[in-house]
Amino acid sequence: MYTLCDSERKKFELIFETINRSAILSSADRNGNIIFVNEQFCEISGYSKEELIGKNHNILNSGFHPKAFFQGMWKTLAEGKVWRQDICNRGKNGEFFWVDSIIMPVMGGNREVEYVSVKFDISERKRIEMSRLHSSKMLSLSEMAGGVAHEINNPLAIIASKAILVKRQIEQGVFDSDKVKDSLNKIESTVERIAKIVRSLRLFSRDADIDEMENVKLSSIIETTFEMCHERFKNHSITLEINCNQEIWLECRPAQISQVLVSLLSNAHDAVLNLDEKWVSLHVEWNDHRVQINVIDSGLGVQQEVVEKMMIPFFTTKEVGKGTGLGLSVSKGMVEDHAGKLYYKASSKNTHFVLELPLSQLKSNCSSGKVA
Repeated sequence: MYTLCDSERKKFELIFETINRSAILSSADRNGNIIFVNEQFCEISGYSKEELIGKNHNILNSGFHPKAFFQGMWKTLAEGKVWRQDICNRGKNGEFFWVDSIIMPVMGGNREVEYVSVKFDISERKRIEMSRLHSSKMLSLSEMAGGVAHEINNPLAIIASKAILVKRQIEQGVFDSDKVKDSLNKIESTVERIAKIVRSLRLFSRDADIDEMENVKLSSIIETTFEMCHERFKNHSITLEINCNQEIWLECRPAQISQVLVSLLSNAHDAVLNLDEKWVSLHVEWNDHRVQINVIDSGLGVQQEVVEKMMIPFFTTKEVGKGTGLGLSVSKGMVEDHAGKLYYKASSKNTHFVLELPLSQLKSNCSSGKVA
């Protein structure tokens, strides 16, 4: 066994003290119960050492990450590997804070496995990323505004014309109850159509970063997305084909998944706008564990040099003022926060992006859907 001399021992003590002052340190047993925390851990969490030692790490669980996120963490650690991810925790005061977390399994002095964690506060970085996301969303909203206005103007014209017909009958004293009932039914269904568009717009534009995970049907998320995009595709004579099973459930933040899909569909819309053949397809495949949402357009793929850069923040191939270069990079981050993946499928004949997410713990009433 190697023995440290006094100078080496002092050097290692200095290194540890430096890390102890700058990093958030903790260790836990194999069940996740806290054994040790340093002062930095107490400061960022708001808990004292007495409140933390012996408690499970779940005391900091913010509800931000799905169960699959932590299941993947424990699987990695059980294999003896180092796990690293950004984690959103909740402090004693109820506020969220983000840490870049590195967790490694080690053999403790009692020959029991312990998990040593080194974390760094990245809350400010996340705040900046979310600010950029907001800018990207506002641009997307601006791009869709014309389509949404047209989507609403059409049903408003229907309501106005039906109301005029009813009013005219009343004024002329010619009251056909069947025609009046038909007009009122049409007005009622058209109002609901407008309400759905407004709900979709509100869902897309709201800040979903602090939402809890919830179990929702994928079809309802896609319906919301369709309401946001449909008219824009129709106005430019682009065929938009949607195919989704009704009984697929996800554990997710629905607004964020909708935002990712709107971003992918918006990119596809812009890519095919000037092509002779203009179509975009969204179809879903699944198995017992995961679901793949495929967004494919009639373009013939993306050049390799673009593929290598397109997930990097601020990289864009659009003209100045028509893109922030944040859509794919921010979408990728949101998907990874759901323990999922967002990637480009180069083997496809056409331009093909895949959004892959774990299925909800709820049972989906559907058979396997050919995910390889």
